[in-house]
Amino acid sequence: MKRLHFSGAMLGLTVLLGACSSPTPPSASTFSLTVRLDGVTSAPVTVTNTTTNTQVFSGTLEGSKTFGSLKAGDVFKVEGGAVNTSVTPTAQSVTLDADKTVTLAYARAGNAVVADRIAGKISGNTFKIARVILNASTQPPFGVADVDATNSFDLDLSGQTPPARGFYLLTEGCTATGANTNPTVRVWGNSILDAYGPQGDHLGTVEERVISGAGSLAPQTRILRMYAQADTTFQGTCSYDSWYGSTPFSEDYDITLKAGWNALAVTESGNHYVYRNIGSDTRTELRFFSAEPGVSVSLNPATLTFKSDDAVTVDAQLTQVGGYSGTVTLKTDDPNLTVEPSTLTLPALTAQAVKTEATGGRLAELGLSPQSLTRKLTFRYTGSENTSRSFSLDVLDASGNRVGGGYGSLVVQRPGIHLSTYASSGLEVTPNSSVRFSAYLSSTGNFSGPVTLRMEGLPEGITADTQTVNLNGSASGELTLTGGETLTPGEYAATLVAEGGGYSARSTVKLVVPKPTVSVQVQNPYSGVSVYQGTAGSVRVNVSGNAGFKGSTTLTLTGLPAGVSANPVTVNVVANATTTVDIPLQVEAGATLGSSSVRVTGSDVRPSNFPGSYETFQLNVKPARTLIGTISSPAPAADGIWFTADNTYNSASGGYQTTFRRFAGGKTAQEVKFNNVSSQLLPIPGGDVYVLSSGANTVYRLKDDGTTTLLTAPSANRLSFGAVDSQGRVWFIQSVGEQVGAYTYGLCRWDPATGSVTTVDTTRSYGYGGNSQDFKVSNDGKFVVYRGSSYAKPLLIDTTTAAIREMTSATGSIDSVAVSNTGEVWFTVYGRPTRVNADGSATTFNLESSLSLVGFDQQNPQLLWATGSGAAFRINPETGGATSIPTDGGSGILNRDGGVSLLTNEYVGGSYQSYLTVLR
Repeated sequence: MKRLHFSGAMLGLTVLLGACSSPTPPSASTFSLTVRLDGVTSAPVTVTNTTTNTQVFSGTLEGSKTFGSLKAGDVFKVEGGAVNTSVTPTAQSVTLDADKTVTLAYARAGNAVVADRIAGKISGNTFKIARVILNASTQPPFGVADVDATNSFDLDLSGQTPPARGFYLLTEGCTATGANTNPTVRVWGNSILDAYGPQGDHLGTVEERVISGAGSLAPQTRILRMYAQADTTFQGTCSYDSWYGSTPFSEDYDITLKAGWNALAVTESGNHYVYRNIGSDTRTELRFFSAEPGVSVSLNPATLTFKSDDAVTVDAQLTQVGGYSGTVTLKTDDPNLTVEPSTLTLPALTAQAVKTEATGGRLAELGLSPQSLTRKLTFRYTGSENTSRSFSLDVLDASGNRVGGGYGSLVVQRPGIHLSTYASSGLEVTPNSSVRFSAYLSSTGNFSGPVTLRMEGLPEGITADTQTVNLNGSASGELTLTGGETLTPGEYAATLVAEGGGYSARSTVKLVVPKPTVSVQVQNPYSGVSVYQGTAGSVRVNVSGNAGFKGSTTLTLTGLPAGVSANPVTVNVVANATTTVDIPLQVEAGATLGSSSVRVTGSDVRPSNFPGSYETFQLNVKPARTLIGTISSPAPAADGIWFTADNTYNSASGGYQTTFRRFAGGKTAQEVKFNNVSSQLLPIPGGDVYVLSSGANTVYRLKDDGTTTLLTAPSANRLSFGAVDSQGRVWFIQSVGEQVGAYTYGLCRWDPATGSVTTVDTTRSYGYGGNSQDFKVSNDGKFVVYRGSSYAKPLLIDTTTAAIREMTSATGSIDSVAVSNTGEVWFTVYGRPTRVNADGSATTFNLESSLSLVGFDQQNPQLLWATGSGAAFRINPETGGATSIPTDGGSGILNRDGGVSLLTNEYVGGSYQSYLTVLR
């Protein structure tokens, strides 16, 4: 190392100079940096010393924070992180040459919502948007705003009223619930703006989407501008079954509208929409949603008219939807209609400014310059027939996929023949059969002359004749189609051809060769089929072939209720004939009671396409029943029922012998024979019955075991029409005197213990009293109701005290009566049941319209039995409610052990036989 040497004088001078100069203060080595938040209370913050590339702080900063002892002169970078609903501020860098403060200012993201204004910058679009329109479907459009170079617009709706035809009621067309303070207020609403390019291309839509505030958690929430004609509040729902063919949807409202413009939040979830008022803190942004890219074609004129073989040229305007561009192919859906040029190249859309001039038409209404891609298209028609129909002009991409198009009308009016037929909708042809159809001809271009009708393209096995007609203005003809022995089922398109004078016309005829099937018809399907628990049944079906069917087919039953089954049945069907078959039914003892709709089906069965078809019938499952023969005069026994089984003349005794039979437990339990007695039995409370001789001069008391007791005969001839009380006494009506040649009748009582007859009452009109239905007795025999003639007031007789009370509330023609052990009386008038209440008033119940009361259950006093049309009814006497049990109707007898025995008559084997059904 090289050394520097100084002299002693120089060294001394240096020290002297240093001692004489002014002192310089030392410079600061550290400063502080304060970071402060504005607009938010906390945010993620990073502070970095970029001079040394070291991190001073990284984390959540609350309000503000000061960082001390930072090296002077170093450069520090302060970065704020993202905070929900706020715009992240730009990072700041400072040189620490003094104590410094950095403020991170967070501004709320999005735009404030103004009811009568839509403004802001659009996000999400690639192509240049020149204009947005709130409602482009009206003329002129409503709510139009230009989009500037910054991709922003300002649509001021204040002072503007929407088109009148767009107003509607909030609940129009829906099933509404809830409260609407002014349901007649009409409103107009829209939440979507259509976006157009500089040349009028429809690019897509712009929506004002909520990003913070009310509804911000729902990604589908958007702002709806609604104009109301008056103030109203609506809290409720609207349900739409369909809206112009759309799928059903529903709406939920909780809104308050002021007259004029309102801003609402709309949240969409599937087919459900929720409408709410927005809060003052709601912030939004304008988002662009691109339309499905494609091409729209408009022809001018839209109708192509060919009066000769010459081509027709029209103007075509092609609109590039959603910014579509590239090479496309044009093609119609009619092979006889071609278009030139068939290939076009659509230029890519550019960010051109909106031109100031307009050339009129729809684009002029939008305030846009016309689409630059306007072409002349030339169409040629090579078909030979005259026609008038619509066609579609399809736009195809390079892969042959349809990306758009347009529509037009084709009219061909060349001289020739016009042909039509109703057979175009379908003709059915079956084997070995013929069908005729008509063809209608008319002249075009003054054509006249002979025209021949024929068929082309007939399927194998079907032939047709021809016919020539003279056409002069109009004419018609008929052709016959004939099916052969064997035809293949299916649908075929044949062609009807009319030719004459070098001209021709064609019309498609749809031919249907049906599959050979069978038709089934249940005999008496409307009356139904009845089966009974624990027995077998059947349903009778007529089977015939269709469309040449013959051979075997298998039939099955569907829709059978639980507990009923039927095995498939195979039937041999003869052509042109009807075969009858019985399908057996097996019914379990616990099969479900009631009616079921059952259908006869099979792989060959042709179903009918209307309700109540012949292959469908009602299957009625009813309670088990037992055939008990020809009977009459049933009466309850202690166990089962007594009835008259036979009443025949005995030549040996010179009188009639009557057989009484007791039936219990499903079989005959006892049989007793009497000579010269009435077939009418009088039931005694407790189970015995009275057997009366003719004229009632002999009375027997018959027990269940067949033993009898001979009683003291009364001097009465109308005893058999009476009722027996709890003491075995018979209450009946008989003559008690004669006045001016007329008999007087009174209420009488026979006491078997003494044989005496007591006249109980003669103060009332008792009538003739010669009907077994005139008296009805309670189960315990303590109350008897006498109803006499149909329109007489019923009398309630207390058999213990002989007190008599007239049922004044009973009016009308009384059909049937029932009385409980407590004296509660029910009656029917024209089948409608009425209860006489304790206070004497009457309550009529709206039940089955043809009820006949049987009586109160002997074991359950809270059950009243009745019969009706095809059913028995269990009535709750307190509520009047009823349940039904399907039956064959008939008369009812109360069982001593509870329930009811129903007796029905049915014509069996040449005579009427009785069936017994026991219900509990």
